[in-house]
Amino acid sequence: MKIAAVTIISLFNIVITNAFAGADSSNFYFAKAKSFQEERRWNDAENHYQKAIALNPNNYEIQQSFGNYFLELRKYKEAKTVFEKMHQLRPADTTALSKLATLSFNLKKYPEAVLYLSELSHLSPSEYTDLRLGKAYTQTEDHGKAIAAFFAAVNKNPRSGEGNYELGRSFSETSNYRKAIPYYQHAIAAEPAKFMWVYELGLLYFALSENENAIASLEQAATLGLPKDLAYLENLGMAQLGTKDYQKGITTLEQLLVKKPNDGEVMYQVAQAWYKNGKFDKAREMWEKVVTNDATNYRALYMIGMTYQKTGNIAKGREISDKAIASDPSLVNMRHEKFSF
Repeated sequence: MKIAAVTIISLFNIVITNAFAGADSSNFYFAKAKSFQEERRWNDAENHYQKAIALNPNNYEIQQSFGNYFLELRKYKEAKTVFEKMHQLRPADTTALSKLATLSFNLKKYPEAVLYLSELSHLSPSEYTDLRLGKAYTQTEDHGKAIAAFFAAVNKNPRSGEGNYELGRSFSETSNYRKAIPYYQHAIAAEPAKFMWVYELGLLYFALSENENAIASLEQAATLGLPKDLAYLENLGMAQLGTKDYQKGITTLEQLLVKKPNDGEVMYQVAQAWYKNGKFDKAREMWEKVVTNDATNYRALYMIGMTYQKTGNIAKGREISDKAIASDPSLVNMRHEKFSF
């Protein structure tokens, strides 16, 4: 029995000695890896990290340093694998979770990002995590959960410009324009220089036919630095037409036509505005351009006939309008149709 006891003690001592020897070797390679990393000797650093981890795979500090090494080299997939190992070692540690959430999002693996961010939010709630979680849900087109996440962010910081904007935008994505507007207003109050937010608010007003508010927001966005591109001119011009200020709307849309001379829809809207403003000759001239560009636009042809009738040439006008109806019988409904503005 004494021999057996001595044998067991000897074996235990060997195991302990080997464990310490392994740890010492692991620390040696770890130190060398960090030194090589500082010297930017990347291959040597990676080889020594691998040796250190092989000897001590559950060392959290080594794993973390190795993951950051991959991040420094922008080897994101490799870094993600290392941080996954860290998360396995310490599931409640938020360091690895935060890295995994960021990497998953940046790699556009949004369902994974949702999982990591949800876990991170449970362990360490924060406005920043709620915002990222909402954005991840937005990317997966789960707008209901995105709204819940953005609500959580705004509840933590009611004056958050980004939080209010993202919440408003989520309501906009689900066509809840009326609900979206107050959050856009809060966002702009917090960060008034964000001209794209002001522009999007203008589009929301336009969608709700609140054209005066739409014009004010669109013009404010331009003052703040929004480029007056084609989309801007079209939206502003249509909002101006919606206020019955036809001349302003026509002037704006004519600026657009300088850059898009063959845009049939814009030409049609300008012609319609001239018609509503009683300028039938100008309306006819524009509708004729529409038909010249597209001979199958029988709607414009019908309206050309109407301009002749409005200026007293009843017979010619009816002949043209009847010709349009013969080509497109649905145009008979235009006799009772109201204009869009």
